[in-house]
Amino acid sequence: MQQLGYKPELPRNFKLFTSFAIGFSFISVTAGVFGSFSLGLNYAGGFVTFGWLICALGQTLVALVFGMLATRIPLAGSSYQWVSRMVGSTAGWMQGWAFLTFVNISLLAVNYTLASSVAPALFGYVGTVDNTLLITAGLSILQALILTFSTVLAGHVNNVAVVTEIVGTIGLSIALAIALAVHHHFQWGNLFQPEHGHTGSFISPGTLFHSGWWQLALLMGIYSQCGFEGSADMSEETKDATRHVPRAMWMSMAVAGIVGFVFIGMLIVASPDLAASAKSATPIADIVNGTLGSVFGRVFLAIVAFSVFACGLIIFMDTTRIVFAMARDERMPGSRWLSRIHSRLNTPLFAVIAVGVLDLILLVAFGRTPTALNTIVGVTAVLPPIMYGGPCVAALFRLNRLPKAADWSLGRAENWVIVASVIWIALELFTLRDSSLKLGWLYVLVAFGIGAAYLIVRRLTHGPLPELGTPFGPSGDVAAQARALQIEPPSAAEDVT
Repeated sequence: MQQLGYKPELPRNFKLFTSFAIGFSFISVTAGVFGSFSLGLNYAGGFVTFGWLICALGQTLVALVFGMLATRIPLAGSSYQWVSRMVGSTAGWMQGWAFLTFVNISLLAVNYTLASSVAPALFGYVGTVDNTLLITAGLSILQALILTFSTVLAGHVNNVAVVTEIVGTIGLSIALAIALAVHHHFQWGNLFQPEHGHTGSFISPGTLFHSGWWQLALLMGIYSQCGFEGSADMSEETKDATRHVPRAMWMSMAVAGIVGFVFIGMLIVASPDLAASAKSATPIADIVNGTLGSVFGRVFLAIVAFSVFACGLIIFMDTTRIVFAMARDERMPGSRWLSRIHSRLNTPLFAVIAVGVLDLILLVAFGRTPTALNTIVGVTAVLPPIMYGGPCVAALFRLNRLPKAADWSLGRAENWVIVASVIWIALELFTLRDSSLKLGWLYVLVAFGIGAAYLIVRRLTHGPLPELGTPFGPSGDVAAQARALQIEPPSAAEDVT
């Protein structure tokens, strides 16, 4: 960290499994599927199963690219740091802002899913707009308290949640398969059933503002399969980060892809009526209760509730690290406070408070209608290719501006993987042009407009953005860093990169 220009402040408590658990919990198959299952059925019916698998392959490519970058620059704020050093300060700031706009709305999406789709089915009450708002706000406050007083506790909660989520989803899939086999109720035709009322060819590319049917099948995966980069945002708290973080990212994405494919497939073939499931507020609970009974369904829902809460906790923690990383480089309003690590708690206290307040503001803005969850999911689905596209495109042209990888590498395959990831991101953007996602694009425009306005005002009042890693000198000035650290700078004959 000192060689990159920063004073180590966060304790390194995480090992490989915890790093993997952070990425896996951020993706959270249960949270993603519970939050978007009915929406996916409305878009593409049973074909969402295959759409999930295609997304898993594409996102694993992106995770491999992020691994290349994380092993070179293992810092909190991950993509903000990478793009800043490859392209420049302004591009890096916009990259960091893009991630913040995503993780904040993602935190709301996860907590709102728990409050609106899981809790009513688990505790047997009717969900209303008012009680959903109160429960969502309470979840955010509880997560903020945990992150204020103990990052270690958050890590332990997350580790347990990973085990329960994998066991729960795979166990439920096996239980559904056994029950369906005993009663001969497999609905294999559901896998190839379009959404209710669909017409037109499956292979149609669509029109200017309407995605084709095969593209709409990708939407649930695009929304759900994000967050593996959370491992990279915790690099400064991970032991041997240059080796462990890249492995944790691609492993979390690969495992989530496989587990989700099996889980979604079993839910689809277990549904007696896909059209009815698409209209239900609690479609997964309906399928599980109808197939296995209410007792088994409640046990599963309890596991889901814990996993979804842990997912929100990790997203909350990840958001605070991005805020902290940008603030210590004087990129945020109130940077002096947001970059402080509490001397006794060893947590970024003011960053936690700021993220919690912003989450409550977004809750009031988006959570006051009966269809709020689908609205929030639609908004969240638009952002992944934008935030992942920046580092991948930058790596395509400027990877040589970062230090060479020593602990983790794809060798000769690196360039091919980067190219493939950029092609995948272009396909995602092509899919997300559908007019039904216009609110999501409006959110992006408003959020980026606010970010651009702040950046302009900041430049007018404070001048250009300061160099990364002050007071150790510019990130590319090896001699300045060497003098600050009182070490011998490399000779001209040495590979200083």
